[in-house]
Amino acid sequence: MTGDVSRKVMLSLNSSVRDFASLLNKCRRERSLSQALQLHDIFLNEDVLDIHGSRLISILIELGGTRHARNIFDKMVDPQVHSWDALIVALSLYLQMHRNRNNSICLSDYAVVALLKACASLKDVQTGYVLHMKAVHVGLLESNTYVGCSMIDMYAKCGFISTAHEVFKSLATQDTVCWNALLAGFSEQGCSKEALETFVKMQQTGVPGDVVTYLCGLKACGNRGVACF
Repeated sequence: MTGDVSRKVMLSLNSSVRDFASLLNKCRRERSLSQALQLHDIFLNEDVLDIHGSRLISILIELGGTRHARNIFDKMVDPQVHSWDALIVALSLYLQMHRNRNNSICLSDYAVVALLKACASLKDVQTGYVLHMKAVHVGLLESNTYVGCSMIDMYAKCGFISTAHEVFKSLATQDTVCWNALLAGFSEQGCSKEALETFVKMQQTGVPGDVVTYLCGLKACGNRGVACF
């Protein structure tokens, strides 16, 4: 891309939604992740992101910026359907690459977490399992807590709570986020007894709880009709 994106934007006092969309498409055509990220920085506090945030996520994923796309998605107060679509597009691209390259794809931890989130949204446990095996193969499940937590969440949301529990038990490190993922999974699947047992075990191991922990505990107590804490 010739010239600096920020210089082009500042040349016009009427930099608007149309300018942003046009420059973003230029970043895509020229395969420039760095310029797309610069555009995001320029318009960070502008209303254009409310309109084109989903487009930005999709293009960042296409250009290999999965981590940045995921960060933008997670910061959205109310992600639109199109924002979810962008993650689903990423999932489709992964499946296509998986079929064409026979497991030779190198995925970052950020990419795996984003794809697992898409699997959870779609209730796509089959693709989630493929990602599970990939994460095990490259050592991500053992080395990255966020991948493990996302795996637990994916299996739980797909209704495979026993598998989610097995993943939890296999993790080398079980921090508050991991315990919460399992607790939330049991609660969402109506397994109040297991949720309470997990809550008690968490207290016994000395892992500190947070707001999510106690909300899950309270929900389990209410469903079981027992006094809490």
